[in-house]
Amino acid sequence: PLTSSACCRACCALDQPTRRAGGASLGEREGYALLWALQRISEPAAAEAARGVAEALIAGPFVDALTHGVLLSACEWRGDGEGERRLWLALARGLPVGDLRLLFTTPEDSSVQLQLPPTFDSMYHMYQKLSKLVGYISTSAGRGLDPDTVLQSIEAFGQDFGQWLKVAGGEKASLTAAALRRRRPVAREVSAEFGAFVGYSAIRFAAQLRTAQQEPPRRGGGLAGLSFEVDPVHAAVARHLIDAAGLAGAGEVWLGLLQDTVPLLDERGGCQCLAFSFFDQRGTTFHEDLALLQRLALVAAPTMLVADNVNKPGAPEFLWHLSHTHRFATEIWSMGEFASASVEDWQALSL
Repeated sequence: PLTSSACCRACCALDQPTRRAGGASLGEREGYALLWALQRISEPAAAEAARGVAEALIAGPFVDALTHGVLLSACEWRGDGEGERRLWLALARGLPVGDLRLLFTTPEDSSVQLQLPPTFDSMYHMYQKLSKLVGYISTSAGRGLDPDTVLQSIEAFGQDFGQWLKVAGGEKASLTAAALRRRRPVAREVSAEFGAFVGYSAIRFAAQLRTAQQEPPRRGGGLAGLSFEVDPVHAAVARHLIDAAGLAGAGEVWLGLLQDTVPLLDERGGCQCLAFSFFDQRGTTFHEDLALLQRLALVAAPTMLVADNVNKPGAPEFLWHLSHTHRFATEIWSMGEFASASVEDWQALSL
């Protein structure tokens, strides 16, 4: 059992991080996992400790956006709007000054605190790049935004401005679009992307399915652009761009770890609701994530599963599983990485 004193010691370790070799702190490296564990322990001491960490986090002493994400996902699940707002503001204080911070604030929130230097050492350069992306997309608003304009702007930002973004564009986009045409969701079914990043693929899927639902025969459809994302900054950018593309009614981004958010799909969609899946998260967990979907009986029959980056960085256990099961018929396609054609990658299509 977790004792009250153990919880207190854990919180103290987060509140006053100990510097380690390489400059990483205890709070930065273990705070995310510790807080996630505290929230899943039913003892009162753990709940009290988790609340204490949440209040300390809102004050802004930590340097890890993922730790904010644990608390934000809990607020979203509970419908705690005020707690969510306070956490988004705390998160904004750690981000690069610029357009990215503005996604989390309103004019009345603007204060001297939001002009302070960023505190998130980990992934700072990626967040700085995303801030430039948000600003670049905003400059496109003058000529009006639609799904194609947003997608083209993301591609142009990566190709023309030397700010490469790892999105499934080019040949990968054509292949996933063809796969989605082979297995479109119908009434009470959904399509899901695992790993939203900036919402590029989510916009593609939502736009494609919204168009298909307007064509005969109109059989209805599920939630077209459902995406799962663990990083709250990525989730915020994806939500912003989906909204900018005019697809807020067709796409959603659910924040949190997959082992926490996938069961919500079971609650809200029911058994065998998953018609199309796009795996674009960490390849080394593809096989575990597929096992979770199957264990919860979410996979429809038939279903289409597209897995990106199975060659680079790679998903060897996932590919081995697909080649040794009779549940799926799998094709492996080789192609160049988007905007980096000399780099070979594979996509796996399983039906």
